[in-house]
Formats: sequence, C-alpha cells, structure tokens
Amino acid sequence: LTLLPLNIKYLSVSTFQKEGAPKEVTLIVTPYATALPLFSPPLFHAEETFSDHQQQQICKMLEA
Repeated sequence: LTLLPLNIKYLSVSTFQKEGAPKEVTLIVTPYATALPLFSPPLFHAEETFSDHQQQQICKMLEA
C-alpha cells in the first residue's frame, strides 16, 4: 500500500498546451489526446481504468 500526499488540479487542455504544466507537477493524467508542450512531466492518456502494471509504474514514478 502506497500513501502519498496528492494534490490534484484541473488545467484546461488549451492552457496546458500554451503554458505547460506548473513546475510542481510530477505526473499528468488526462482522458484527452493532446500534443505535449516542449517540456512536460510524464503524461498518461487514460480513457479506462489503469491495468495493474500501469498502476505499479505510476507508483514507482511518484515514489522516486
């Protein structure tokens, strides 16, 4: 079991594409297919529930 402090924020796709993610963002999860800005944290495109493997990889990323 992994317990981490999470801070979840909404950011519109247009703002993300224009300005990128805020500096403190570690991971982006979106249901939308979108072009990445030049510099971006890892982005997961999720339309359905993540598989066990995907969940494990996300935990590893957030714990690092």
